[in-house]
Amino acid sequence: MFDHSTGLGSGSLDLLAQMPVMTLVWHSPPQPTPTPTQEPLLFFASPQLLQQTGYGQDTLLSSSAGWQNLFPEDASTVTALLKQPEKLPQALVVSCRHVSGSEMKFRLTLSRIQDNTGLAVLGCLESLPHSHSHSARQAQELLTAIVEASPLPVYSVTTTGIVTSWNPAAETVFGFSQAEALGNPLPIVQPEHSEEFNRLRLQVLAGQSYQGVEVVRKNRQGQDLFLSLNMAPLYDEQGQANGILAVTEDITKRKQAEQELISLNSGLEERVRERTRELETEIVQCTQMEQQLKQTNAELAHAVHIKDEFLANMSHELRTPLTAILGLTELLLDKEPSTQNLQFLNTIHDSGQHLLSLINDILDLAKIGAGHLSLRPEPLLLDDVCENSLRLVRQMALIKRQTLRYEAFPEPLWIHADRIRIKQILVNLLSNAVKFTWPGGQICLRTRLSEATQEVIIEVEDTGIGIASEDQEQIFKPFIQLDSGLNRHAGGTGLGLALVRHLTQLHAGKIRVESHPGQGSCFALYLPWNPLEQNDIHPQNTAHPSAPRGQGERILLVEDQSENVFMLESYLSELGYEVQVAQTGYEAIQLNSPWPDLILLDIHLPGLNGYEVLNHLQAQGHEDIPVMALTALAGSGHREKILAAGAKQCLHKPFPLHELAQKMRELLAS
Repeated sequence: MFDHSTGLGSGSLDLLAQMPVMTLVWHSPPQPTPTPTQEPLLFFASPQLLQQTGYGQDTLLSSSAGWQNLFPEDASTVTALLKQPEKLPQALVVSCRHVSGSEMKFRLTLSRIQDNTGLAVLGCLESLPHSHSHSARQAQELLTAIVEASPLPVYSVTTTGIVTSWNPAAETVFGFSQAEALGNPLPIVQPEHSEEFNRLRLQVLAGQSYQGVEVVRKNRQGQDLFLSLNMAPLYDEQGQANGILAVTEDITKRKQAEQELISLNSGLEERVRERTRELETEIVQCTQMEQQLKQTNAELAHAVHIKDEFLANMSHELRTPLTAILGLTELLLDKEPSTQNLQFLNTIHDSGQHLLSLINDILDLAKIGAGHLSLRPEPLLLDDVCENSLRLVRQMALIKRQTLRYEAFPEPLWIHADRIRIKQILVNLLSNAVKFTWPGGQICLRTRLSEATQEVIIEVEDTGIGIASEDQEQIFKPFIQLDSGLNRHAGGTGLGLALVRHLTQLHAGKIRVESHPGQGSCFALYLPWNPLEQNDIHPQNTAHPSAPRGQGERILLVEDQSENVFMLESYLSELGYEVQVAQTGYEAIQLNSPWPDLILLDIHLPGLNGYEVLNHLQAQGHEDIPVMALTALAGSGHREKILAAGAKQCLHKPFPLHELAQKMRELLAS
């Protein structure tokens, strides 16, 4: 059992009790480490000491002054040694005063005892001149036992470095037996350690002690050991240094752990540096990619702008002559021409409408690609849209002697959709069916209802050439045409089905195809259907009214294309309007009174364009004169821009003449 009050085991205290020995404490748990100003306290005095000196234990242990009464002449010297335990062990002769006042000479040997519980100083008093008495031997035996039991290697050497003691812990840690070590130079000191060892040896012999000096030594196997070295001088009876006492601690594992930690940190630092370099490289690459992306985006934006300008210009250049072609054809058809002329005029009109359809398809695809195409949904009676679509392709089917059949759902079906776009989808599908079906074939338009999925299904089925399964996805891509004899004969741009798919998706619908080569095709259009809306939708009259006649109102026609001037002036004059023509914007703003009742204004004019004419009219206070803009520009936002500039209505060329007449009457009536 270990006695925490003394720092010694109970067996050691029993031995001390048989000797004139006292133990002085510098510090002991749980007391904190004292400051240099604190006086050492005595916490143990053997019975023999008390008997020889006549003092009571309470007197000696009560305070530092108590034990100092034992050595009145040498108290300061003893106190100084107790405050400097690094200089121990040491021996000195002291005068010890009996309680009666008589003095006795003793040899006082001070030794340091330390373990994980604290620090104690053992003082052995030996009566002089009997220094080799039985008590001295017992004290020496005690010190030897303490050293032998120490878990730390303890050894001593002479002033020249010859080993004089070697405890069992030294044998275990260093691998050299006591027989191998005693009487020989310190075996753990190799030639590479000699200079350092000699320097420390000389400094210790000069009176300097060392605590926790880290050195490297070698064990019997030649392995390096990291040691924490504590060294102090040993003195003879005359106070001369005659050797060195060393207590060591093997800290090899700790140093290895520290080295591993350093290596790990070094490796981590290198990995961090490497990763930092990688990140810096990635940042540079990302920056370069970002710059390239910005440049690419700028180039794409410029290309899109160029494309939009090209489409707008192409639309204008194509729509302008088409306006005259279709308008004049419509005028001639109203004149009840001969049978042969009627055929010629119908051919001209159909060809113009076909060209206009191609232009519209190209522009619609461009709008969809730019995200500018929007729908104008309204309640639609599906039968009306289907009948109107069939009417547009019936003449084509008759020419090829094809049977065109309509199988309608038995009950009225109402959907919420864009009338023009749904009609555009159906006309595309029906036109393709007519084109790719041999003469004498059959074409069927069929409507069905799926209440389970709440979808209206519109099918266009034909007995045409059919489509191979591997080509069925390709046909929905822009400008794709399958290579076959009938394809080459039928012609086309390959835009129709691409536009059909996009318009269907805008309606939240889907398009499917089933086809086999030589057996025909069936295109099925699926559109959302809401049963709750069926009772809330009322039929609308979608028939075009006949062209209303004028009542002598003055019309100012501002148009630079002479063929369009001729066509419009002829048509409006026949309707009963008084027409005045200006072929430039400058002519329009320089006209004097009487001012017209209505202005038909072409936007794309040379010199002063239509927007500038609108600004001049407003600046002159004529904003009350209604202006209908006529434009061949079909790009996104043109209509809104024209209306914002002051126009009351806007018609895109080419337009049906009856629609022009109807909108003119609406403006004049308002």
